[in-house]
Amino acid sequence: MKRIFLLLTVCIIQTLAVSCKKQNALIASISFDSDIEWFQEGIQGMEDASSENHIKFISYNSYYDTGMEFQLAEKLVKSHIKAVIISPIDYTKSVPAIDFLKKHGVKVVTWNTFVNYPVDSEVIVNSQKLGEITGTYLKEYVNEHKLSEVKAAFITNNSYTIAKERCNGFKSAVQSLVDSKKIIVKAEINSELTEETKRNVRTLLNDHPDIQLIWCWNQTTLNACLQTLKEMERTDILLCGTDLTKNIALEMLRPDSKILAVSVQNPYLMGYTALENALNTIKGKDVERIVEIPVSLYTNQDLDALEEYIAR
Repeated sequence: MKRIFLLLTVCIIQTLAVSCKKQNALIASISFDSDIEWFQEGIQGMEDASSENHIKFISYNSYYDTGMEFQLAEKLVKSHIKAVIISPIDYTKSVPAIDFLKKHGVKVVTWNTFVNYPVDSEVIVNSQKLGEITGTYLKEYVNEHKLSEVKAAFITNNSYTIAKERCNGFKSAVQSLVDSKKIIVKAEINSELTEETKRNVRTLLNDHPDIQLIWCWNQTTLNACLQTLKEMERTDILLCGTDLTKNIALEMLRPDSKILAVSVQNPYLMGYTALENALNTIKGKDVERIVEIPVSLYTNQDLDALEEYIAR
């Protein structure tokens, strides 16, 4: 009985500690999928910046739900938060949450995605470039290896501005390959979530078993596509896309890797910069209205760079 009482006491203390931490936080973040590696890297950047500046920080997940996004905005206003770093779910549907925060005097910094509302600072990447550099590398690869009539599928998305920009950047870069029939696009699939992508890839390969190349627009679809190809034992298909992860980097180190190239943002630096900007807005300091973080490309030929990425 005494032991049970002690355990209950510990649980209550821990719960109160977490509650107090949230109540006293100076800056908060709202992400729409903090369960994936990409967002976790960004949040780690925020946490490190907050630690270095000796301030309290808390993060929340809106789970792709604009209703929850608004509820979190209300909660943060009630807890007297001073600034919110948010990756808006939707360019227009996220406006009510941002408007509510701003009307209650909360500083707002957006990162990764955009919203149709003036905010204090935006931390962005050139999404068109993110897609374009994979297409440019693919064009070089196809020409260098004198390939022709490569049967390809593109996994794209038209739900977000950044998704459209990535896809347009990639397709623009490979258009000359399509025009010259060095690449034959057999299918373009709109996809976003893991299980949806896995189903779509299975259907794609059942309908078009001659597919030789797949391009994926983001981390989730790239990971899901890789998993599905392994499950279907289709290790003959070339892959490329955007948003490198440590898991993908490990796959690219394999001698027989079919993952040609993956472009990458720097979510850690984006998160770190977003928190510093949020803190400076609270202090009344001038911050850049738009901060662009550079993008880069990793290929399965850059073994040292891949190992360095995994080790960091």
